[in-house]
Amino acid sequence: MARRKDHSRDEIREMAIQAASRILEDDGPEALTARRVAKAIGYAPGTLYNVFADLDELAIFVNGRALDDLRQALMLARQQAAENDRATTVDVVMALARTQLDFMRQRPNVWWQLFHVRWPDDQLLPEWYIQKIAQTMGELEQALLPEFDNDDSDGDDDGDGGFRDRLVRTLWAGFFGICEVAALRQLMIVPTDDIEDMTKFMVEACIAKAKAQKRPDGVPI
Repeated sequence: MARRKDHSRDEIREMAIQAASRILEDDGPEALTARRVAKAIGYAPGTLYNVFADLDELAIFVNGRALDDLRQALMLARQQAAENDRATTVDVVMALARTQLDFMRQRPNVWWQLFHVRWPDDQLLPEWYIQKIAQTMGELEQALLPEFDNDDSDGDDDGDGGFRDRLVRTLWAGFFGICEVAALRQLMIVPTDDIEDMTKFMVEACIAKAKAQKRPDGVPI
């Protein structure tokens, strides 16, 4: 393919990310090749390597867009659930769990790429990407805030980041595991109908632990 100079470097970057995202969505991670992306945007494959260090870097940008989409869905679910005056923390967190399950079921290729493709072990994840992960997980933290005081010391009983941080990470990992169970039907360890019950059991147990961390006067133990 002949070289072109129709677009700026930033424009080519954006075109490539959008094309790669479409390819991933439609045909899966195995279809995400430099040649396929380059063809989709009308440039030679070598052009991509003038914009991205390698295909791994392009994949990280694609995952960044997926994280943006997931965060938006989680934010909307949290806000809608919280509009109900009778909604408990369990109700709001369950709305987030259902949203992650829906995301996985509706966009399985994107989910697989987001949570299974590994960044090379000898390279650090970009700071902007780490921030996106933190912001996405932050929607879960926002849902849990009613169980904690407003200061950052809630449950910080062992100096390793605090109980609240561990609770968020535990629930996030639990949601991921439940999504995996739902996705890999041939390896199901529970009936599909039990997925929500299993999720609610986990959420209720974690939030009960959060409540138990405080004395009756609301001060962390």
